[in-house]
Order: sequence, then structure tokens, then C-alpha cells
Amino acid sequence: MNDELLMNKLLSIHSSIIKIATYMVEKKETEKEEGCVGLTRVQFNLLYIIKTLGKTTISTIVKATDTSKSSISITLTKLEKEGLIKRIEPEKNEDKRLVYVSLTKLGEEKLDIAEKAFKAKFLNFYNDLDKSKKQSLNKLIDDTYNFFEAYKEEIYK
Repeated sequence: MNDELLMNKLLSIHSSIIKIATYMVEKKETEKEEGCVGLTRVQFNLLYIIKTLGKTTISTIVKATDTSKSSISITLTKLEKEGLIKRIEPEKNEDKRLVYVSLTKLGEEKLDIAEKAFKAKFLNFYNDLDKSKKQSLNKLIDDTYNFFEAYKEEIYK
């Protein structure tokens, strides 16, 4: 497989995963589907990034998302108003211009609900696969995970 085709397939997989997750989080809570938390795709992604990075700066989130600082700030302000994140002032010995963000208990709970719904939807797909396809998918996921874990420090610089 050539490099361009490989990258296109990887982006297609990423897009499909995001579409499944987005479907679950964007549905309105009034629709009564388990896992619906009323988050936009962008809000879900930011909450997930903050969960992954832990207490982090806005600048780090901007780098991780390759999104403008103003767009990130607007979304973070909305998440803060909804009680899903909190801003944390820098320590005494740190640069006073730094502002950290972290998830609140409510943010963790909403993200947990959305993740559980996504996992359930994925497991429905997975359980319909035959044994051979499950083994192939397991190996692919393991190899991909291990590859990115090995470069995690470089990815989040």
C-alpha cells in the first residue's frame, strides 16, 4: 500500500470514530438515548484532551488541537460556565501569564457517560465480527496504540 493511500485510510478511520462519538454526544438529552450528554464535537474533544493531559495550559491545548487560541478560549469559557472545567491560576514560582485548566467532577462525569456510550456502540460492531476479523482488529489496535504511546511525549510537545 502506498503512503498516500495509507494516510487516507488512517484519516478515514479517525473520521469514522469521531462520527460515532459525535453522534452520541451531540444528541439532545431529551432524546433519552443512553449516553447522550448534549456536548458538541468540539466540546467533547476538548474535554477528552484535558482528561488525557491532566491539568494543562491553554497553549498546550492549542498545540494539541491545531486550533486558534481564540476558538479554544471561547469553547473553554462555555465549558467553564457549564461547570465542566475550571481554570487554575499558576503557582507562585510560575509565569503569571499561564492559565491552567482541568476537568471538574461534572466534566469527568459527562465525559465518562459519553465514553461509555461510544464503547457500547463500538462493542456492538466488534461483537458482530467473526473470530478472525476480531483477532486482526485486536492486533491492529494494539500495534497502533503501542506506536503512538512510544511517541506520546513528542506528540504533545
